[in-house]
Amino acid sequence: GEEPRWIRHPAIAPDGETLSFTHRGQVFLVDAEGGLAVPLTAQGSYSHDAVWAPDSERLAFASDASGNDDIYIADFSGTLQRFSWSSTHETPTSFSPDGKSVLYTSLGLGDAERSVQGALSYKPQLYGVDATTGRETLVLPNFALEARWNPAANRLAYTYDPSTDPASRQHRVAANARQIWV
Repeated sequence: GEEPRWIRHPAIAPDGETLSFTHRGQVFLVDAEGGLAVPLTAQGSYSHDAVWAPDSERLAFASDASGNDDIYIADFSGTLQRFSWSSTHETPTSFSPDGKSVLYTSLGLGDAERSVQGALSYKPQLYGVDATTGRETLVLPNFALEARWNPAANRLAYTYDPSTDPASRQHRVAANARQIWV
């Protein structure tokens, strides 16, 4: 067979049993010990950036199946639900510690009274979507990537990258270098 190349966006389930990754626009699952990788998403669209729920039973990911990157949540009973509907691209960053919501970045202006940063800077803001109701809320009105709550959900760590440097650029010391904020 073909040797896998361009495997991207790996994520291990919190229980340590399963890995997810993106290959050629599909999200795959494989046992953490190795074995046959099984596609979770269909061909024909680009799906990526999967994040695991704390119970290891659901996976949120971005997919352009509906035209632009929207948030989808898959459980392993075969259910797939779409949770974002804007005309901008959304990318999930993590589930809340209780698994009831998903943090994601978006250029949407759902709360224009509190922030116009997206419109002025064309940098995404941090939103959350309730995994039951689908209700979206603005979490931080600033550029916050890779956001994760602590277990008590009272502190949020995220990266801020004003220069949009590639993540692979290491050891850069400058005022506009990638930073970690809490």
